[in-house]
Amino acid sequence: MIAEIIVSLEYLRENEIVHRDLKPGNIVLDQNYHIKLIDFATCKVFNKDIQAKIAQFKSKNDLLRSMGFNDDTEINVSSQDCRMNSLVGTEEYLAPETLSDMGELSYTCDYWSLGVILY
Repeated sequence: MIAEIIVSLEYLRENEIVHRDLKPGNIVLDQNYHIKLIDFATCKVFNKDIQAKIAQFKSKNDLLRSMGFNDDTEINVSSQDCRMNSLVGTEEYLAPETLSDMGELSYTCDYWSLGVILY
């Protein structure tokens, strides 16, 4: 199972995505008993192509309105940069630099969470 999580994290890194909330509750099994990572609500996407696809999807689906926000709500959801160093996730699985807000966001926070899961 851990090997499949590592392969999943490598895939995310190849696609320039940091999950940011890796924990046992966000790891599920498919019908063939292979792991799947879920809950990418707090992820950070560095890949420009994927960012464009996300923006296109959000514009088509009007996610704010479905959550009960009006058009005059002053929320800037088009920029993920404001979330880049924010505290997200379950504290027990967060890397120390995320908790202390000392470092810049990197892929290592997912590997820290994996180590906590393994431990």
